[in-house]
Amino acid sequence: MKRIVFDFEVTSEEYHAMTTLLYKMNFDVKIPDRNWSGRPAIRNYSTSFTNL
Repeated sequence: MKRIVFDFEVTSEEYHAMTTLLYKMNFDVKIPDRNWSGRPAIRNYSTSFTNL
């Protein structure tokens, strides 16, 4: 099993669209620098937004 950890920033306007995608829990991911692609499952994600 591989583990991928990353951070990305979204604005409050983009937050809803992003969380909708995260709730689907399936993505095609490509990491060209590592010559890797696959369909990982999301195990955990969090947000720093507190004023939704």
